[in-house]
Amino acid sequence: LASGLGSIDVYNLITQWGSSAAATSTSLAANPSSITLGDPVQLTATVTPAMSGLPVPGGTVTFSIGRAILGTAPLLAVGGVPAATLTVTGPRLPVGNAAVTATYSGDVAYNGATGSAVVAVAPGPPGSLVSVNITPNPAHEGQFVRVTLTEEAGVGTTITGWTINGADDFSLFATDFGSTTLPPFGSLSSSIGTAIPAILPSNRVYTFTGMDAGGRQWTQQYTLVLEGPLGVPDLALVSAPATVQQDAAADASCQWSQQLIVQEQLGFAVEFTGFKAGGADWTGRMQQLFGTNRLAPLGMLQAHICWSGASPPSATTFELDGTDQTGQPVSATVATTFTSPPASPAALSSSAKTVTVAVPNAPAFAGTSLDVNLAGSGPWSVTVLPANRSTAWLTAVASPSAPRQVALVASAAGLSAGVYNATLLIQAADAVPQFLEVPIVFTVGASGAAIGGVSNGASFQPAVAPGMILSVFGAQLAPSTSVAGSLPLPLSLAGVSASVNGVPAPLYFVSPGQINLQVPYETGAGTAVLGVNNNGKVASLTFPVSAAGPGMFTDPYQPGALVPYSTGKRGDTLLAFITGEGLVSPVLATGASPFAATPLSLLPQPLLPVAVTVGGVPARIAFAAIPPGLAGATQINFVVPDNAPLGVEPVVVTVGGVASPPASVTITP
Repeated sequence: LASGLGSIDVYNLITQWGSSAAATSTSLAANPSSITLGDPVQLTATVTPAMSGLPVPGGTVTFSIGRAILGTAPLLAVGGVPAATLTVTGPRLPVGNAAVTATYSGDVAYNGATGSAVVAVAPGPPGSLVSVNITPNPAHEGQFVRVTLTEEAGVGTTITGWTINGADDFSLFATDFGSTTLPPFGSLSSSIGTAIPAILPSNRVYTFTGMDAGGRQWTQQYTLVLEGPLGVPDLALVSAPATVQQDAAADASCQWSQQLIVQEQLGFAVEFTGFKAGGADWTGRMQQLFGTNRLAPLGMLQAHICWSGASPPSATTFELDGTDQTGQPVSATVATTFTSPPASPAALSSSAKTVTVAVPNAPAFAGTSLDVNLAGSGPWSVTVLPANRSTAWLTAVASPSAPRQVALVASAAGLSAGVYNATLLIQAADAVPQFLEVPIVFTVGASGAAIGGVSNGASFQPAVAPGMILSVFGAQLAPSTSVAGSLPLPLSLAGVSASVNGVPAPLYFVSPGQINLQVPYETGAGTAVLGVNNNGKVASLTFPVSAAGPGMFTDPYQPGALVPYSTGKRGDTLLAFITGEGLVSPVLATGASPFAATPLSLLPQPLLPVAVTVGGVPARIAFAAIPPGLAGATQINFVVPDNAPLGVEPVVVTVGGVASPPASVTITP
């Protein structure tokens, strides 16, 4: 996914994708072809064009057994032979003759194809092989979870012990699971209420022991993470300010300005499905306002809302609804009132727009202060956001009298090397503005790494959106050059990791001077904090994020030219590849790619409206989605309009009203 210079080599990446009709065949080999249960096996799929003399195929191969996906690997030309290799470890292939299928995705020149091979899997050492699974994980304290024990070696066994964090629960096993006998290839399941520990999060270690008929004993463990309790709101919704005063000097479209802030409090990811403002359904505005509909565990999203008009709006109750990762419905509300402007508004400002503090390692702490400029003697307050355990490292104390300051202490106790962030919310009545937000960035680790800037990985412009390929430039960002070899993208390459607002960011490519990563889909609109950890050397940078910031990939050998094809006739279907389209549906995990066999209609598509123009003339879009084998990039098939101007013309993609920089295409008669 990168050239020798470290930029996204989309000419090579993108030219592997499209639609054509050249046939291929796929063969699959397993080495070794006979294994013992649990042993590793290397699967190699070779893709051969039906006709000789054609370019080497590209794309990906997905390996599966039945409906279970074993993994996906890129098709690479080794010695001129296109092949994809995946090593399968652990007991993922069942005992017996396991039929493995390799599905080739196809590319711009070739159709896909499948091949298969049989791996003979012998039972392991005499005895059973028991796996344990608990869902959901993590779970709310007090929530019922499903505990399943499965025998995978074809040898029956008897459960002889069960403890949770050392407490003996075996007397309940036969009642809860129905039997202590686990038959060959069978399973035992039970729905069990979880504990209510005093401290959260809490790890609950489930330990099971057993004995086979021959006397062989075994032990298996599984760790369940308990987060917040059921019945306690996952979400907190705040309006800053709670009573919005008119700013008569502001633009007519934003006479009343407020910030809605939603925080997750228990440690569960949330997907929002509804947003209401009084009696109005604002669900369709949610992505534009918050930037995303995904909230990370213990994360925070914000929406800036403007109200126009000559008189105050009616009091409004906002409501956000969604589902957390355990399947539990969640919601939060907040009421806002509006009033006339103050008689004598006081100016509110701070001495810094961002505060950065650093310590070389833990346990250490750093202190600093932030001056707050507020005319008059009116009351003011400061709050640390998000107001949950993710910001426990930061203490902020406001001075009660002049000079107005916020004393800040950041403690690295219990923190590993990395970048941590919080936001100070400063509010004052009868002030203009009524609130300020100041990002606080805390770096824990050695100095040396430095970030100079970030850009869209396609256009190299500053527009950034959730899910986008982001290019990070700097010094000492990595010890060496390393490229992701397969999908989903890894969270670490060459000892380098990255995060955005504390959420891990998958990596395409790292080098000392540049990193290419994917912005997590949970990144909301507003100021984001990037952290890079190069084997303990830590650097940070703040940058703005919007709901959409499209950039088109262009040909590095013909600067500015559209890829994979920069020439076409009126009526032709051409392709464009973009990043920065924002959220997609169906939901796709950050760093992941669609399964190769996904029907076209079910591929992830941008949620915001997409439009294409050629020479300023609107073009019909035949397809717009993320294809298999790509992460963070969307393919758009568009038809050159019959009235498009001839010659070299600009192609512009617009997502959610935001236009990309143009790419050039030559339109011929």
